[in-house]
Amino acid sequence: KNLRPAILQRMKLKAHGVHPKSGDLYIGLPDGTRIRVARSESNIIAKALAEDFAKIHMQRPVVLWLSASDKKVYPQFVELSEKVGLRFDPSTELPDVILGDLGSTVRFIMCEVVVSDGAVTEARQDALLKFVRASNVPNSSVRFLSAFEDREATALRKNFGQLAIGSLVWFRTEPSLLVTLTSKTKKSLLRG
Repeated sequence: KNLRPAILQRMKLKAHGVHPKSGDLYIGLPDGTRIRVARSESNIIAKALAEDFAKIHMQRPVVLWLSASDKKVYPQFVELSEKVGLRFDPSTELPDVILGDLGSTVRFIMCEVVVSDGAVTEARQDALLKFVRASNVPNSSVRFLSAFEDREATALRKNFGQLAIGSLVWFRTEPSLLVTLTSKTKKSLLRG
């Protein structure tokens, strides 16, 4: 009530995060752009998904969705996702990161960043498949991934027994390693 309009505007802009805070992370997206997020364990893993996992494991990667711990919705990702046919309401529960591979066959990877909870369980995979079906994306074009800090992470030990069969497991500290939880028999795995 007693502050000048210019001071109120500056306060609103500062609260909105227009100036970087000490320790903020910059996530380099595959298209060369960057976004700024607050430093947190989950955002460090999300950064590695966009910068390391995408380069190593995908042909033509694109980040279609990123929900950071400090900011759940980035309008540019809503618009970009809609352009490739992913239709969703940002207020619904979505994965932490959606990566697209625009190689010869378009594929989507729904990624959950796991610092304590929130891995891709059978129930979580089923919930995300509803979103996939609503977007008219074939199930065969989608993979599910739980991203952890490393193989020694407490979160991995806590969640491993509940991870969905057929899902992928990835570790920030070992970006080339990609684990597939499969129900194939040993013989079929050994044949290729």
